[in-house]
This record gives sequence, structure tokens and C-alpha cells, in this order.
Amino acid sequence: MNKTNNVMLLRGKLMQEFAENIPAKTDRMKFLLEGPEFGWMDMYFYINDGEEMGFNISNVYNPFQDIKEWLEQIVEHRFDFIPSAVNIDCESYNVVMYYEPMFYTSDEQLLGNPQMNGLFYIYDSLGREIMLSAYCNTKDFVKLMYTTIRDHAKGLMKYRYEDWMDDWILPEAGDYKDEDEEKAIQETYQRLFVSETIEKYLENEDSERKYKKVK
Repeated sequence: MNKTNNVMLLRGKLMQEFAENIPAKTDRMKFLLEGPEFGWMDMYFYINDGEEMGFNISNVYNPFQDIKEWLEQIVEHRFDFIPSAVNIDCESYNVVMYYEPMFYTSDEQLLGNPQMNGLFYIYDSLGREIMLSAYCNTKDFVKLMYTTIRDHAKGLMKYRYEDWMDDWILPEAGDYKDEDEEKAIQETYQRLFVSETIEKYLENEDSERKYKKVK
């Protein structure tokens, strides 16, 4: 096996480093989207105000719906130790985004007021490396990723009559008659970018409380 391309080996090293030195607090993370331009959109990540790291996504394999479903999986399994991943096809290479729930850092949190944290990292098949990792609060992470994609897509709605937008947010709009186009646009946006599961999770203040303190 070619160890330089073994994502499991890289993941194992990352898990060991993290286990030996769990941070006292979560990282500050920013996530930005820019574009699209010429069929590409840029995704940028900043960890603790550090240098940007990112990659380009293609309208040929638009990953927005996959990312939304990935975040839904994280939410639906937030009380389990289930790692979740989403593969993004960037045409000439792949990028895989992972979220590993670390869950609780003490028995007191397990029995009383849980603080659900996890490790987010991105594997780049082009560089054959984990390009970044961050220790995150699960709810903050889901909110950042979800609202960034949802709000960016909503901002692109103003370009909905431009041909170059069809592959990003309007794949079905051309199949409708003119009087139904606005309906098609809204339905497509809702289906691709809005998640009732995630919205309820973010709005519910008790959405991370499952266990009760033992008396």
C-alpha cells in the first residue's frame, strides 16, 4: 500500500496528536465562499485568524446539496460517536471534509451539562495531505457551515436570470413555463440549500441535551 496516499494513516496520526493534547478551548474558524466565476467557486477556511486554506469547487459537480446532507447527518447523530464525511469532486482531484465527534471531555459533562465538541479536518487528494484541522463546538460548526452556504446561495438569487447561474442554483428552472419560473426558482433553492432538520436544531436551545445528571 502506498502510505503517502493512505488517508487512514494520516487520520490515525491526527487522532493520536489530538488525543495526546486535547485543546483547552475550541478553535475560531471562519468559512467563506467567493464567486462563482467561469464555472468555479472558491471555498476558504481560516483557523484562529491564521492563513487561509481552501480549494475550488466546480459547477459540474456542485457539492452544495451533498454538504447540506452531510451536516444533517452530523445533527441527526450528534449523540453518537459517528464520524461523518462528504466527498467533493473538484474535477481533477477530490477533497474530503470530515467531522469526528469527540463528544465530552469529562464525566461531569457527560452526566450534567454536555459540551459537544468535535474535530473537523479536510483531506486533499492532490497534495495527499490533511490540509487543515480544527477543534470545534459541534453546534457552532454546523451553524457556520450551513448558514454560510445558505446565505451565499440566497445572495446569488439576484443573478437567477443569467445563463451562467443555471448549474449552480437553477437546474430545473428551464423546464418550467415563464409564469412558473419564480416558483421553480424558489423550490430549487429550498430543496438545495434549506434544511428543516438543521434549522430546528439551531433554533432549539436544548438540542444538545440528552443526558440528565445522576442524583
